[in-house]
Amino acid sequence: MIRFAHPVADDAGYRWALALALALGLHIALLFGVPIDPWTFRFPALRQFDVMLLPAKTVAPPPNLKPVSTPAPEPEPRPAPAPKPEPKPVPKPEPKPVPKPEPKPVSKPEPKPVPKSEPKPESRLALKPRAKTTTSVAKTNPSPPTPLPQAGEGSKRLQPKPIDSDKRPRMLPPLPPDRLNSTTLLSQVARLEAEKQRQQLAGVRTKRVTLADTRSVAGFYAVDWARKVTRVGEMNFPDVARRLSLSTGPLLEVAIRADGSLRDVRILRSSGNAELDRAAQRIVKLAAPYPPFPDNLRQQVDLLRIESPWRFDPVGRVQAR
Repeated sequence: MIRFAHPVADDAGYRWALALALALGLHIALLFGVPIDPWTFRFPALRQFDVMLLPAKTVAPPPNLKPVSTPAPEPEPRPAPAPKPEPKPVPKPEPKPVPKPEPKPVSKPEPKPVPKSEPKPESRLALKPRAKTTTSVAKTNPSPPTPLPQAGEGSKRLQPKPIDSDKRPRMLPPLPPDRLNSTTLLSQVARLEAEKQRQQLAGVRTKRVTLADTRSVAGFYAVDWARKVTRVGEMNFPDVARRLSLSTGPLLEVAIRADGSLRDVRILRSSGNAELDRAAQRIVKLAAPYPPFPDNLRQQVDLLRIESPWRFDPVGRVQAR
């Protein structure tokens, strides 16, 4: 006898088998597919970012826009000022005729009598010319003798007066040759000028300084002065220095006031050539005026005298040492 399975019972078994298979597959997927490492759950994975630096975009500057100039408001027309009345011409006073003075009669000067000049005493000594002698056959008449002047009167007039010994011109002794030297004469003139200036500067605070002094404020000022003078001297180098080729130059003393103006330039020792000395003085005057004194030097000095020996090299250099 053939039995047929009940369709309801077969469907229930199939469903249970299918559910079991699905549950088993789900568990396997969860077991192997999902990580179950406790470190992963405790510390999640860090995210990494890649940073790339790109060059900045250069923005072109905007074109220069000219500002729109607003037209200035036109000024309101002002009423024209009323014309001033012209001043009435003042009548000029008529010049009164000045009476001309009558010319006075000019009296002619009477001629002065000319005194007659007396004959000189020398004419008394002159002998009269002899008269012509007339010769005859029988006798000869000799000319009468001329009277001679008296010895006492003639000797008194012709006797020279004695000259007083005190009034006689004395002969000066000849000067030694060294006194005629131009160097000595210039040094004497410099001494006289120094004495005169010393009297004029009795109440002026004066200080002397040389270029070797590099510790005081006045010494620093003198060094700056020498730089300027040297620069001007090389620009105006004298031709006489090239011709002479001297190894020594003049010794100058330059007096400068507190405001930088030049007071004077004196030659303390000549170079032996007057033209070269004048050239050195001219260079100092060309370089003036000089910088004014600094405040700390102005409080101490009113007039600064700088002594500096000069030297002109033939190559065109000036040295103020």
